[in-house]
Amino acid sequence: MRKFLFISLCITILCLFCSLPVNAQELNRKIGEGYTAEGIHYTVYEAETTQTHTRSVEPSIYVSRYFVFDSTYFPPQKIKHQEIIYGFYYVGTLTRFSVNSDGNQVTANYRGTLYLTTTNS
Repeated sequence: MRKFLFISLCITILCLFCSLPVNAQELNRKIGEGYTAEGIHYTVYEAETTQTHTRSVEPSIYVSRYFVFDSTYFPPQKIKHQEIIYGFYYVGTLTRFSVNSDGNQVTANYRGTLYLTTTNS
C-alpha cells in the first residue's frame, strides 16, 4: 500500500512539474542581436524545427528563425541573415511568413536556406 501511495505521489508531482508555463524564448536558442538601418534593436532566436542537424559540414541548411524587435517596427518581407553553425559561417536570405505584435515588441518569423561560406561577410 505504501509503495502504491509513493508511486502515485511521484506521478502527481511529475505531472504538475510538466504543466508549468515556460517562456517561449527560454525554449529556443539565442542566435544573435543587432540593429536595423533605422536603429531599432532586435534579437534573433532559433525557432523550433523538425529538421535535425548533424555536426557535419553541410553545404546548405534550411532554418527557421524569429526576430524580436524592440519597437512597433514593421519588419521587411526578406532579410539577409548570417550565423555561425557548429563553427562554420552560413549566409542567406530568409523570407518572413508571419508577424505578431504585443504593443511594445514585434516578433517576425522567418525561414529559408543558409549556405556555407568561407568568410564572415
